[in-house]
Amino acid sequence: MKNFFLVFILSGIFLSCQIQDFLSEYRGVNLIENFPFSSANWQADDSTATYMLWEEESSVQYNGVNAYRLRTVNLMSNGDFETGAITGWAGTGTAALTDETGSPLRGTHSLKIDLSDNGSNLAYFDMSNLTDAANYPDSASMSVRFVYKPETVSATIPMEYRAGLTNTDEKAYGISLSADSNITLVFPSDSSASNGFLWNLGFASQYLIFNSPASPVTNMVFLIDDVRITRTDAPIWVRLRLRKEGDTPQPLLTGTYRLSFMVRQDTVSANNVFDASRISVRINTYYDSAVDSFIDNGGIYGINAESSWSSGWQSVSTDIPVVISAESSASDPVMEICISASDPSSVFYMDAGSILVASPSLELIE
Repeated sequence: MKNFFLVFILSGIFLSCQIQDFLSEYRGVNLIENFPFSSANWQADDSTATYMLWEEESSVQYNGVNAYRLRTVNLMSNGDFETGAITGWAGTGTAALTDETGSPLRGTHSLKIDLSDNGSNLAYFDMSNLTDAANYPDSASMSVRFVYKPETVSATIPMEYRAGLTNTDEKAYGISLSADSNITLVFPSDSSASNGFLWNLGFASQYLIFNSPASPVTNMVFLIDDVRITRTDAPIWVRLRLRKEGDTPQPLLTGTYRLSFMVRQDTVSANNVFDASRISVRINTYYDSAVDSFIDNGGIYGINAESSWSSGWQSVSTDIPVVISAESSASDPVMEICISASDPSSVFYMDAGSILVASPSLELIE
């Protein structure tokens, strides 16, 4: 009996050593060393710059290699109002909408809205003015984010999303914004909002509305700025496909992979471009050879931006469990690595933003 247990223990040690030796072939090996960020290796969902931008930035390098810009585009073309125009915005009744340059919230221009003294005043944005709005699918999920500051406000500020401009029109969403005067606030994080808007093509027209209260108030003056509107179903990923063997130094196997790369906030300033607030990654493994495309079956892993991203290059990494199909054709890809400058897992996270990336790495760690 003692001999049996001794053989059993030695067999376990032998198997452990075998596993250890097997993993040692992968430890410290960057499986995508031959696939640096580039427009040739990493394919963008959208090459028209309607929803995203993927381009080389020669003025910024990491270890002597040019960085790449990954951007989720703001569908409101002048969301930061830096052109000095308020195109797409309008008012009803005695509502006054003006370009504020004396004390803007961000940059050199903000939108000032005055809805005082009239219970039927509205300030609104016609959502048909959004980029590519005519091509949005039914019930596309929209994320709306902005900063605002009540200047002289004697009541909370009603914000709505309606089919039309009257209270009898169908309303998809409504919330009251804070009336804390002279404090710059952020929507939705500084509100009770836990979701965004739903685009519904059943509406003849659709409007983002700032409404005056039903009962007229003496003061209803506030500023808004950096309005960002995005779609969570938009094509905003950059993707790298890999075959089980041949593309990487070692074959791709089922296990946990560590995806890492360098990031920094975009160093080139431009109108209607914003720092990324949250980026995301995913790894897809379901390939449909009939259409030569992966299904987005991988879970989305969000990474919150940190203040250090504004001062220089920082490393980010995520550990992702991956199951590789054992029945895949040798010529078919088995893994698709995806990176986005936003996080479309929720309208609460989705945002327009721009980030620089460099030096991608993929390591099998267990």
